[in-house]
Amino acid sequence: MSDYNLKESRRERKIRLALIVGACFLIAIGFIWPFSSEKKENDIAKVPMIQVQVLEKANASTNPLVVVSKIVDKKQLLILYEIEKTNDYFFNVQKSISLNDKVQKIFLNENETGVWVQTVNNNEWILFSDSLEESRRSKEIPIKMSSSSVDFTYKSSSQSIKVISEKGVEIPLTKGDKPADVHLISPSLWLIVFEDELQIAKGS
Repeated sequence: MSDYNLKESRRERKIRLALIVGACFLIAIGFIWPFSSEKKENDIAKVPMIQVQVLEKANASTNPLVVVSKIVDKKQLLILYEIEKTNDYFFNVQKSISLNDKVQKIFLNENETGVWVQTVNNNEWILFSDSLEESRRSKEIPIKMSSSSVDFTYKSSSQSIKVISEKGVEIPLTKGDKPADVHLISPSLWLIVFEDELQIAKGS
């Protein structure tokens, strides 16, 4: 065999090897992509319609301030409400912003002000101030976070909940479904978070 044919043979082997590796890579991507897409769709499907954190509880002279993550017409909103005690607990919008990504979780910025928001697709944490101004972003999970939600037990027979951290406090519900979250917004006033709506309730 001539040197020319030998060189051609080696080059052909390299080309065949490259084609085989490329084909294997494409096949692997073909298997991985559907699972990745399915996981992302599942993550989005699990995103809560409504989430809440209480920025300020009410006192004798002030109203409670709450931040609500809410999906409206497939749009992800972050809304700052003042709940007016003397106006039949009207949710007065102080500010509303639209986000480009769905919200997976929302927490209070512990020992400071504002809220941390975890997005779904970008999988990052965004810090917003009490006035919903974006402060910073991070791929790392924030160290200092807390939640205004309280532990509770649900009684379907009486359509009520009992707050575990508040001894003896039982809260009647006007809706039969089990709440997703419960938040104290004043000494005797509670914000009840259901899958698709918010309710104000008084504890007994």
